[in-house]
Amino acid sequence: MKKSLLFALVLVAIVSSCSSDDCPLNNVVVQKCTLYSLYGETMTITDTLTVTTRDSVILNSLTESSSFNLPMSYSGDADTLVFHFKPVGATASIADTVIVTKTNQPHFVSIDCAYSMFHTITGVSCTQRTPNARYKYAINQVIIANTSVNYDEKENLQIYLSVYD
Repeated sequence: MKKSLLFALVLVAIVSSCSSDDCPLNNVVVQKCTLYSLYGETMTITDTLTVTTRDSVILNSLTESSSFNLPMSYSGDADTLVFHFKPVGATASIADTVIVTKTNQPHFVSIDCAYSMFHTITGVSCTQRTPNARYKYAINQVIIANTSVNYDEKENLQIYLSVYD
């Protein structure tokens, strides 16, 4: 009897210690980007947008959207993002480059939860090309709306586009 009671208490202790209730439900760390016109209005692009880094495609063929999420690297003080705008039906694209400088802070909740990396955006710069009849969109400027990149789904970057009409 005492052995079964002790076993039951040990089992309850083990099960309750393995609970994942402390882990956040939304544990994906991405920067949220929103596209704006130069007049400050949210803008939906009609061309295809692909975003790449040096070795990866991190957003593939986005169309008819005004916002998107981009992952950030776990190491390094800056991410170089190349925005490829391709008109519908075209075979070639034109690229704009955005460089996001940041600090990285390891985030650990418990052994039961996935390891994450939070970031603080410290600066941003971009190429400033002029749109033309063939390539309608060009990045004019990028503004930091929120420096903290973590589990919150807040807008981090405001990307202002010049548009050729």
